[in-house]
Amino acid sequence: AEKDFYGVIELVLYCVFLSGLGNALLFFGTFWSVQVRCTVAFRRVKSVKEATHAKVIRREASHVAEHDATLAVSTLVALCRSEQTIWIEYRKKVLLWREEKACFERRKVVLDKPVSEYF
Repeated sequence: AEKDFYGVIELVLYCVFLSGLGNALLFFGTFWSVQVRCTVAFRRVKSVKEATHAKVIRREASHVAEHDATLAVSTLVALCRSEQTIWIEYRKKVLLWREEKACFERRKVVLDKPVSEYF
């Protein structure tokens, strides 16, 4: 009977340890990985009108000459809104939501007008 008691205590200690380890991994995982943060703190929506944040995935060319692969770097950014426009600010660039293309893209600047029309 005494061995069963110590076996139960050992099992409880293992469960507490594994639970604490799981909580620590989840906590630090939200700092280490954008995907973990998105999974834990956000939910996927069907429309950008319902969204509060966007996950930006930027593809970079690998710096290693023998590898031809690209490296994906992801970042989580908050959406900004006005009455008519939805945009994000990413790497000091403003990207506007284009409904017809269903993506964010840079602002189009028209340069063929006189300077007086810009002010």
